[in-house]
Amino acid sequence: MPRILDTTSTPTEYEQTQRLDGQRYRVALRWLPRLAGWYADVDAPDGTPLARGRRVAPGQASLLADRSLQTPPGVMLAIGDDIPVQSALGDRLFIAYVTEAELGALG
Repeated sequence: MPRILDTTSTPTEYEQTQRLDGQRYRVALRWLPRLAGWYADVDAPDGTPLARGRRVAPGQASLLADRSLQTPPGVMLAIGDDIPVQSALGDRLFIAYVTEAELGALG
């Protein structure tokens, strides 16, 4: 079952460390009112940027679409409702991480 990352809509800008497939990644989230959306930055364990300014919205490719050796082997996706309000994150909009094993089980 995909892991739902612990997120909240307040404060409007924060960062956290998430363990994905055994490695710690930095995930920074910020609400941009001008664009009416949540945006994410993700850094590898050594601080290498893996994603910058990716919109957190369902129906889009993985937040980590640019694959590299430092990218976790799974997929990080936005799921839920694409409602352009700050309060949606952690309530109706979520970030899920699907491991490589879970992806393999899907066929």
